Amino acid sequence: MNKIKAWLYLKIVTPIKMQLIQGYSVEKVSLSIAVGLAVACTPIIGISTALGLIIATVFSLNHVVLQTINYAAYPLHLALIVPSLMLGQKVFAKAVVPLNLKRMFIEFGTEPLVFFKTYGVIALQGFLLWLCAVPIIIFVTYFSVKPLIKGLAKVVSRTKKI
Repeated sequence: MNKIKAWLYLKIVTPIKMQLIQGYSVEKVSLSIAVGLAVACTPIIGISTALGLIIATVFSLNHVVLQTINYAAYPLHLALIVPSLMLGQKVFAKAVVPLNLKRMFIEFGTEPLVFFKTYGVIALQGFLLWLCAVPIIIFVTYFSVKPLIKGLAKVVSRTKKI
């Protein structure tokens, strides 16, 4: 357990501390964390990094913090893909296409056009559902992590004075 704790500290807490040391505000760091988590929950594999870069640039968020959280939440991203697609089908579709991962991988490898024709609409439905959830994810995450980041900022400011 100590190895995991040390790894998390090194890979997540340390980059956030470094951004606070460089003068980023608690609000910007907290918002970058919230957006990074929201971006990580997208139901489409392969777009979260580019999406995070675009959002961070447009809204002047901290790229390092946003992408750190995005990458750290990758297991969550993978765990949410199928449920997001299934829920998207139930909300938007008239007919539900079964999501068999083995069949999906085979189709993607052998007949990519059939794969994209079959699952492209499902991915779009899941993406639209994700877009509806993004404001909630950001709101809840922002106000949950802001007190933690404020405390971390106090620790960082004390160590800067020493």
